[in-house]
Amino acid sequence: MQSTTSTNRHTQPGLHPGLSLVLCGLAILAVQQWVRPAVEEKLRWITYLLAGQGILLFLLGAILLQPGKSPAWAERLLLGTDGTRGTDTSRVLWLLTGMLLAVTTALAAGYGDKMRQPAAAITCWVAAITLTILAARSTNRDAPVQRWRSMLAWAFVLFLVAVLLRAVDTTRIPMILSGDEASAGLFSSRILAGTVNNPFKVGWYSFPSLFFFIQSLGIHFLGQTTAALRIPSALIGAATVSAVYLAGRAFYGHRAGLFAGILLGFSHFHINFSRIGLNNIWDGLSFTLVIGCFWWAWRSERRLAFIVTGVALGFSQYMYTSARALLPILLAWLLIAFWSEKQKVHRLLPAIGWMLGIMLVIVIPLAWFFAAHPNEFMAPMARVSILGKWLDNTVADTGKTAAVILLGQVRDGLLAFTELPSRAWYMPGVPLLRAPYSALFLLGIALFLLEWREKRHWLLLIWLLAFVASGAMSESTPAAQRYVGVLPACALVAGFAVQKVISLLASVWKNRDRWLLAGTVLGCLLIGLDDARFYYWDYTPRSEFGGFHGQIAQHLADQLQSEEQDQTVIFSGWPEMGYDSVPSIAYLNPAVKAVNLSYPLGDGQNPPIPGGRKLFIFLPARSDDYQTCLELYPGGGSGQEYDSRGTLLYYYYQVSD
Repeated sequence: MQSTTSTNRHTQPGLHPGLSLVLCGLAILAVQQWVRPAVEEKLRWITYLLAGQGILLFLLGAILLQPGKSPAWAERLLLGTDGTRGTDTSRVLWLLTGMLLAVTTALAAGYGDKMRQPAAAITCWVAAITLTILAARSTNRDAPVQRWRSMLAWAFVLFLVAVLLRAVDTTRIPMILSGDEASAGLFSSRILAGTVNNPFKVGWYSFPSLFFFIQSLGIHFLGQTTAALRIPSALIGAATVSAVYLAGRAFYGHRAGLFAGILLGFSHFHINFSRIGLNNIWDGLSFTLVIGCFWWAWRSERRLAFIVTGVALGFSQYMYTSARALLPILLAWLLIAFWSEKQKVHRLLPAIGWMLGIMLVIVIPLAWFFAAHPNEFMAPMARVSILGKWLDNTVADTGKTAAVILLGQVRDGLLAFTELPSRAWYMPGVPLLRAPYSALFLLGIALFLLEWREKRHWLLLIWLLAFVASGAMSESTPAAQRYVGVLPACALVAGFAVQKVISLLASVWKNRDRWLLAGTVLGCLLIGLDDARFYYWDYTPRSEFGGFHGQIAQHLADQLQSEEQDQTVIFSGWPEMGYDSVPSIAYLNPAVKAVNLSYPLGDGQNPPIPGGRKLFIFLPARSDDYQTCLELYPGGGSGQEYDSRGTLLYYYYQVSD
């Protein structure tokens, strides 16, 4: 009876391989003819090659569709001796077509800011992903997932709480719109202006441009404002909190997921980066979705879970650079799993293959660009790597050997979680995890080591170690912006520790499970609330985010927004700063024209100063120019701008002639 059921399931009807070949061949041939005229001459041979493959597939399919005329070797290969391999063969053909369409996407897009054939590129990419996902579907119906409603309800509640902590008053917290945020915003505004429409290349700072298309949605709805850049980050940060709950539930159960979600939701570190309009915050969501879904796939052996993992893995490569570590993390864990569960790994190899196939189809257009521009691929890593000049200079300055310096970097990468204060983009004076959050994290690591045979622990440990290694191999360790993607792992480890403590206490205090749960939730909330209090009441009022020049740019941008836009700014800040030195001024005031003075006011080497309404800006070091301006342009209005601590930022003088 079992054998009959298995056979019936295996021989479910599907597309005949011959028909699949015909359809795939026609699709490939059609899109190549569509795309070829726009492909640059030196790459046009690829379109001919792909078209030839389409013709071959079509001809082979046509032969197979004629009964009695098919070559014996083709029938054995594609149909099998009992006719049961038709469905599997069709799936492989759809995957092949998806990959060829993804290559066509790259050809239609090209390498420039504007795609050669936008309609063809986007159509082929969407079709490639859709075909591959359809091919990856299981012929067997997956068992229905239970308790979706309750699970999603908890995730939604956590999302709402996290949004309230992240999306309120994004204009003033952080108080300065940094130059990097504004630079990203300026590139995103080019998308809305129509000068950029290629999502398969890199944008500002060699980051994949798809992120900027997402960011441009905020500018579309809210204009060129600070909130337009930061609210999308707040939403992604809140979504990460929900994803951590779901991942924790998959790893260790509902309670562990809930504790992890609470701890991450109130984390001072995560709140900060959820309020910055850059792509770093996407890392946490990418790692949580990919690793959480992968564990769900491994545990349940559901094809749907592998498909979702492949989709998340593919799109993660279009966000922040650290996501490149995801595939090595999964492969390293599979090697560990193979050591103890060879049969399961063998059984799941087809599903893992489909997961990788989906990822590949999504990534091919971007990988095609990087293959032609390898320096762009390496740029985000090369500019922060300690190997090379940084290491040579440190050896010369300290007298230590390279090995000792590298070991010190690894030590700092490990201590970043609980001991060393964060640096660079976020300097709160405390590490990633404040006490007692750090105590829960360390307890979780200790429990992991105690239960070292648990493979799910190893998946989180490899995740943590990947960020320890990347942090150690980059300058300014521990640079805060490079640890955003590991925060969900910290929350999952701490959530597991809390759950384990409850289980141990429940074994001693019988029939008090509800009281233990309520007390533990309250304890996690208190830890979280103290983290949030620290961020809003301790850190934010004293933060120097953006530095002195960032303060100048923010005050000037605010001043310009409150005035008429039809005036020219005459900026005298040489040699330390120009009007364009911090892009936030230009981003927030796109209509304002400016003239930079590189010499003393009145020097003939400066650009000519136009007539009409003018706003002169003089940094403190250019006070002599300020006095000269008062003499050359009498009758205007003057003033000074100070920061919150009373430090003079600049003099201004407004006049019309």
